[in-house]
Amino acid sequence: MSNIQGVERHIEDLITLQKVRNDFGEIQIPEFTFTSNGRTLEIVSQFIKGDQLLVGRAFIKYINMIQKYCVERDDIFTYRDISPSNFIIERDTNILYAVDLEGFGCEEHDIRMRKFKEKYVDCYIQS
Repeated sequence: MSNIQGVERHIEDLITLQKVRNDFGEIQIPEFTFTSNGRTLEIVSQFIKGDQLLVGRAFIKYINMIQKYCVERDDIFTYRDISPSNFIIERDTNILYAVDLEGFGCEEHDIRMRKFKEKYVDCYIQS
């Protein structure tokens, strides 16, 4: 895939995300805008002051939210990059934000389930 094709794919995903950003239940998506000149993509996003999702601090509660609203989501368009470091718990509100806007796109359910198992169940829940 060329750089231009990659940028075009990201633009399509960001356009879709703007349309569905309120469809992720209890998981919030920061407000954002983007521009492109063909070869580069610039994303300007709301800054979320908080902490990365780490073990402790109601970790299981947030894992359950990720599973319900990203992994088990019926729509093929979802948050693909569900690494804990891509989630911020906002200070004062404890709202969970998915902050890696380039991590959104289309992904089949079985792939999502495998990633969830690898990133959360195998590493944290069964430990």
